[in-house]
Amino acid sequence: MPLPTPAGLYIHFPFCRRRCHYCDFNTYVVDVIPVESYTSAVIRELETRSESLDGAEIASVFLGGGTPGLWGPEPVRRVLEAVESLFGSSTSREITIEVNPGECDETMLTAYREVSGCNRVSLGVQSLTDSLLVAMDRIHGADEARAAMRAVVEAGYEDWSADLIFGLPGQDLRGWLADLEEVLSYDSPHLSVYNLMVEEATPLYTMVRRGSVVLPAEEIQLDMLLQARERIEAAGLKRYEISNFARPGHGSRHNSLYWTGRPYLGIGAGAHGFVPDGRPGILGRREANVRKFVPYMEAIARDGSAIHSSEDIAPTVHVRERMMMGLRLEKGVDLAEVAAVTGIDPAVVMGTSLAALAAEDFLVFEGSVVRLTERGLPVSDAVFLRLFEAAA
Repeated sequence: MPLPTPAGLYIHFPFCRRRCHYCDFNTYVVDVIPVESYTSAVIRELETRSESLDGAEIASVFLGGGTPGLWGPEPVRRVLEAVESLFGSSTSREITIEVNPGECDETMLTAYREVSGCNRVSLGVQSLTDSLLVAMDRIHGADEARAAMRAVVEAGYEDWSADLIFGLPGQDLRGWLADLEEVLSYDSPHLSVYNLMVEEATPLYTMVRRGSVVLPAEEIQLDMLLQARERIEAAGLKRYEISNFARPGHGSRHNSLYWTGRPYLGIGAGAHGFVPDGRPGILGRREANVRKFVPYMEAIARDGSAIHSSEDIAPTVHVRERMMMGLRLEKGVDLAEVAAVTGIDPAVVMGTSLAALAAEDFLVFEGSVVRLTERGLPVSDAVFLRLFEAAA
């Protein structure tokens, strides 16, 4: 059965001026960013791989990184013109660019809107406390974050998001809530609130293991999460995913594609994608590009593609992934919809785990929809682990 549309495009720009010590994304700090050669490679890859989403409605384009704000309005315009040429134009398409405070101003942001065609900004605020920004090795300070939020509004964006991180070394509940309240005062229509994740192979992981960096206790981090939700919703933003809040009509369409199992094409160094596949017994195909940017550009110049790994996704695998991702959403997962797409009853794939978790008040059924309860939300990772183990 075909994957449901609409579909998305993720375009990766892997360059940063500084790599934060907690970051495990595919990013590189270089003396000179190869803007022209990288832009040409991205456009060529779009041209050679667009048939992967042939005929699909492209609802969103997400320029992520790295720091795509360093790409430049003119190169981004060329990339987005190629998208329109290959997939058609749309007045409703969401086009998001990630930018960092300290690396943007009103003039630049206006150019990304008027010259490039971006209509949404994702702003990496992370904190409004200078000492915490220094501890995270961020390139910006608190005043630059405040200036960036003002600049986004002054540049005319009606759709934008601010990212904040809690559970930072040295952060307490009072300071976290003060930062949150100040960010809310800028009236962003979307807010992403993430718990700091300590990923292996990052400098932060080593520091935490050695004890040179100490994170807030788990109970404090739980208070940060629960009180943040209360404050954010009181400000008029509704939680629609575990970490994301938005005013009506301002939820991230791109991330929603991921959470609901829609196809998307990953373009650029290290980009991942999930595209339809019409072979019998295969619902889709997960693909990943070469990570390092020089081999990526060389492969594109030589072959038009830089895919280094590909995995067939059978309907049973898709069921498991839809459950894991869809339960992150406030609206939950419609089991009947998943069954219609895959031809498989999700309850059969998940065994007795759904019923057991519902009996323990971690999940609740509402007709064919299942979603996390208030009890299940703070321990969602443990709930997902139990589902994954049951379906393995």
